[in-house]
Amino acid sequence: MNLVLYGLYVVSVILQVLLIVLLLRNSLRQYRLFLSYCVIQLVLIFSQSFVLYTAGPTSSQYRNVYWSSEVIAYFLLFIMVILMTDRVLQGNPFRPKATKILFVITIVATLLPFVLYGNYFTSRWYRQTCQLLSLSGAIMNLVLWTGMLTQRRKDAQLMKVSAGLGLGVTGIAIAYGVRPFLPADWHWLTDVFKSVVLTGMLAIWCWAFWRTAPQTATSGQPLAGNTHAL
Repeated sequence: MNLVLYGLYVVSVILQVLLIVLLLRNSLRQYRLFLSYCVIQLVLIFSQSFVLYTAGPTSSQYRNVYWSSEVIAYFLLFIMVILMTDRVLQGNPFRPKATKILFVITIVATLLPFVLYGNYFTSRWYRQTCQLLSLSGAIMNLVLWTGMLTQRRKDAQLMKVSAGLGLGVTGIAIAYGVRPFLPADWHWLTDVFKSVVLTGMLAIWCWAFWRTAPQTATSGQPLAGNTHAL
């Protein structure tokens, strides 16, 4: 199990580095937040590795760094769903309603961990917060895809990016939702599932950005979906 997780860890680092290169070459203007996500993720990964090596896996330092990294990573995905939804719905009559829904979900997801869960910043609190953020992101992803399906002009790259993001937030929500119902000896299954999902998300993003020139419509003008930076 540890070997599988380590292999997925290495693959995810490689994919994040590749994604940074692809974004810098092709799509930085439209997807700045994705570059920020990859850079922050790499910093978090190497911070975890450093604390793991210096303090050990059972130390309170490693526990705090690990769970803080998880919350930060999932919160970034949460924000990315919001911004992508706003981008997709530019000029869409559904946008005012979607904006209200997103605003409510954002407030609820941000405040609920401090209202519902006691013993702040413990392992249990971090885990419940991650579950809430990922579940909220999965719900908002439905709004995102509603907007995507109502678009008259489809942006293939944006749809791939959204598919990867949806896979990530939904998979994480499933992993945290199933975990409490499994025996402790089987919790590693959710860790592997979560790692596979996140690796798949990065692979889809690399596929989406694997191009040499901006996508254009038949008229030679950039597609509408590529005109707003994210």
